[in-house]
Amino acid sequence: MVQYFGQLENAFQRMKIINGCSDTEVSFHFDADGNGTLDTAWPDGYYYNPSATRNECFVFHPDGGGLNYRDPPLEYLIDAADYLQSGYGMYDFTGGLNYDGIGSTCFGGSSDCTDLSVTLKGVTEEFCRAFNKKVFNDDTIPEHETWAWNPSYGDATSFFRGQYRGWSATPTLAHPAVSFLSGNPMGCFKVFTSSPAQYVIYSVLLAR
Repeated sequence: MVQYFGQLENAFQRMKIINGCSDTEVSFHFDADGNGTLDTAWPDGYYYNPSATRNECFVFHPDGGGLNYRDPPLEYLIDAADYLQSGYGMYDFTGGLNYDGIGSTCFGGSSDCTDLSVTLKGVTEEFCRAFNKKVFNDDTIPEHETWAWNPSYGDATSFFRGQYRGWSATPTLAHPAVSFLSGNPMGCFKVFTSSPAQYVIYSVLLAR
């Protein structure tokens, strides 16, 4: 998973530098239903970005990022019955989160400093520990005490389609309980007030 996140970041940077794609042109559009066509309607349309008019700006296209979309291995995930949101087993490419110590940090819902990132929610505690051990050589799982599990986060409005989203209270990794994640572009934490327990891994693709 760490390697895949690294490949996503490298592909994103390569498209910006070599292909001349702005961040708002980058598309994570992929063939979600596996029918061989890239549709703009659900489910392919999750990440349809109307600003992406060139194949060179598609992460999952040979002319762009050159990557294949890979579903997260099920063994990394909790049971679907214990997952508290829609989109079980899907990566969330989002422009709606602000990460402390990375880029600009702002509060109050501004979209000016939300970062572009990929998250995977609903990983197991064991995988969360292993992920942090790999990244930080520390298997501690911080609990984010001020970011309660938001059932609406992860819905269609959070998917990156060339626009950054501001929230009424922008979720941010800024609480002292997760201070060792501050400034780190990758990590895993436990979501406060979640029952059953929910764990989230993240990787920042572009700090703003």
